[in-house]
Amino acid sequence: MTRIAFERVLAITPGRVSGWLVAATLAHAGLGFFLARNAAAAPPASPPPIEVDLAEPPPPPPPPPPPPAETPAPEAPAAATAPVAVARPAVAPAPAKAGAILAAKDDAPTHGEEPVSFVTDPNGGEYGSGVVAKGGTAAVGLSGATLPAAPTASVVAPPPPPKATVEAPVENLSRKPSLDVPDACKGYFPSSADDDRAVVTLRVTVRANGEVAAAHVVSESPKGQGFGAAARGCLLARKFTPGLDEAGRPALAQATVNVRFSR
Repeated sequence: MTRIAFERVLAITPGRVSGWLVAATLAHAGLGFFLARNAAAAPPASPPPIEVDLAEPPPPPPPPPPPPAETPAPEAPAAATAPVAVARPAVAPAPAKAGAILAAKDDAPTHGEEPVSFVTDPNGGEYGSGVVAKGGTAAVGLSGATLPAAPTASVVAPPPPPKATVEAPVENLSRKPSLDVPDACKGYFPSSADDDRAVVTLRVTVRANGEVAAAHVVSESPKGQGFGAAARGCLLARKFTPGLDEAGRPALAQATVNVRFSR
């Protein structure tokens, strides 16, 4: 079939080919004119759109730092005070050592020479030079050397003992002390007494509990036979009925007691 078509093409006459070429040329020229006209009347092409990348907005700037706190200005260091020179008492130099020596007796012959004075220290074992004194410690005693004065011990007097509080006997009594024992001093008759009878007056101080705080002999008859001492010893060993004050309370009180002796 291809061969038949090819033979048909070869059978076309040269005149037809020329007509076709002319027609094609005219058609091409008309098409070009039409295109040129349409191109002149068409609006200009718009530029290509601009592509913009939408990036994230930048973060806001950080807030400004707070103003620094006002720090107090450091205090100026106090001016160093110059050390005050303390005047110290001048200390005399120590005297030189003095050793123990054996001196001649006072009545020893001097052969016409003047005696020599020595300074001795019984406990010393060596000698110094210069100013020498008993109890010295220096090897060379300088001029003006003296022994320091021995410190005196300060004697502190002991505080006085506290005064004993003595309760005063009650004067105004609603009842006086009494000794309610019959023949209270029986057995106290002095064995050396010559008389068979005696009377002793005593002043006794009786406590609120009935004990006798003190007993003093006011008088005794006869004297010198021991009746006063016997009566006092008797009452100090007894217990009284205490005296009462105006309010009826037991109180320290005094009473006069007569003790009679007989045998």
